[in-house]
Amino acid sequence: MADNVVRQGRVADADSTAPDVLGSRAAIELIGSHPRLAGTALHTVGSKGHDGFAPARVLGQSLPAVPSRSPFPWSLPGRQLFSSSG
Repeated sequence: MADNVVRQGRVADADSTAPDVLGSRAAIELIGSHPRLAGTALHTVGSKGHDGFAPARVLGQSLPAVPSRSPFPWSLPGRQLFSSSG
């Protein structure tokens, strides 16, 4: 997970050479070009202005099991967040 990747929209400015913009671009390019990663960049607009983050997942790896004592009720064993009955 990479945070603050939009850099107030400056990441879209092709002429920008600011170190933070170049770092954001490098992270996004790495995610996009790495054969074992799948990911995207998401742009958000809110009280902080333009922001964004880039989640990525390593392909071919299982997600860890949810611990039985999870503090999140939607992730407890035996509970479904959505009904499959339609």
